[in-house]
Amino acid sequence: MRQKFGVLFAASLTCVLLLPLAARASLETDILDRWYVLLGKADATGLAGLLAPKARIKLEDIGTTQTKREFLDSMEEWREAIDGGTIRYHIEATAAGTATALVCYQFKSNDLMTKEVFRIANGLITQSVQSTVAENCQDFGP
Repeated sequence: MRQKFGVLFAASLTCVLLLPLAARASLETDILDRWYVLLGKADATGLAGLLAPKARIKLEDIGTTQTKREFLDSMEEWREAIDGGTIRYHIEATAAGTATALVCYQFKSNDLMTKEVFRIANGLITQSVQSTVAENCQDFGP
């Protein structure tokens, strides 16, 4: 009986310890799922709700960092760019407060594959760093 209790206790403790990790990964995955849906629609209002007040969006390939306001103000131009295109992504990794995605932007006239690293705190994106992986999405996968 004592041995069964020990095994049951160990199993319960493992579940209790791993549950917050699973929930965190789920939270980060959920945020990125919402991010890419809203980005595909150029939904500035929805994106604003996912960004922390002092969020920064860094686009390494063009050497610029945008504030939350600058990023949201660019949505009209982005709407024109993504019109008729799609965004596909794979979440590569999640960890405490970070998430990394491989993203294929398919525009009308070209594709672009990027790696995007997000920092997340209190359920909001505080930073996004985007870097170009390839000028096409041939190696992106299904």
